[in-house]
Amino acid sequence: LAELAWPGTVTIGTRAVRFGRSSITFEQAIFQDNACAAVSSNVIVRIDRLTRKSAPLPEDVVARFNDLV
Repeated sequence: LAELAWPGTVTIGTRAVRFGRSSITFEQAIFQDNACAAVSSNVIVRIDRLTRKSAPLPEDVVARFNDLV
């Protein structure tokens, strides 16, 4: 959305916007000098180490993130 200057300072804002059974969707924005330079949406999926398939999020993790939404 805009150039970033180097050297310079950036601020990155992150928020959790949606919870699935095994995933959390985050949105992020990068700012420099009060101008938004980039935005993104990211999905993080919990995976079972043995089966390599998605696994439900633990209740305590969901509770912690719900406090932030």
